[in-house]
Amino acid sequence: MRELIEDVRPQLSEVMGEIGVDEASWTGLLSGATDAAHADVAMPCHSLARILGKSPAEISNQLAERLGSEITGICHVSSVHGFLNFTASVDWMEKRINLLRNEGMLGVECDSNSRIVAIDYFIAKRSKENARWALEIYSNR
Repeated sequence: MRELIEDVRPQLSEVMGEIGVDEASWTGLLSGATDAAHADVAMPCHSLARILGKSPAEISNQLAERLGSEITGICHVSSVHGFLNFTASVDWMEKRINLLRNEGMLGVECDSNSRIVAIDYFIAKRSKENARWALEIYSNR
């Protein structure tokens, strides 16, 4: 969901600036949600409690109020137990899927330094033969 994070970041940055939190304090907190039932992307507000002197639930509620229930064309916003949650909208997902579909590589970068590596697994039992697998490794370096 890094694309959703990147699309949400400008609006969230503006709101965080309004409440006096610098970007370095919150950008690392924004990540994929651990519970998909709540959201696609979430930001725990627990570490912000020390900075703002409020409970995480108060902070997430305040941020959700300032952002509104929806970031138009991108996602729905909610607050649950100190987490600020972002759920991708159907329109946003449709646009992303169409972009990826038209791209050809489905968002995966092609690495010209790819190589084939053979891995030999020896199995000691007589009834088994040695197994060989070839893996094509794509390096993102």
